[in-house]
Amino acid sequence: YVGGVGALGAEAALTGGGTAWVFTDGRVIKGTWWHPDRTKPAQLLDSSRHRIALTPGPTWVELPDISYGVGITP
Repeated sequence: YVGGVGALGAEAALTGGGTAWVFTDGRVIKGTWWHPDRTKPAQLLDSSRHRIALTPGPTWVELPDISYGVGITP
């Protein structure tokens, strides 16, 4: 985070890539996100490297601290 984690007005520097858990249409898809350039849209890819299509409507992105444990309850 530019400005520091939790700081008022901090901005996430969303370039690079990593693990992504995409919750869409009642499913969870584990894949990767890739965003090498802020001027282009990020890519969400499944384990077969196919694009993950999002369900139309609002999209939420959660960026927890890397020390925060994340789990999924069916």
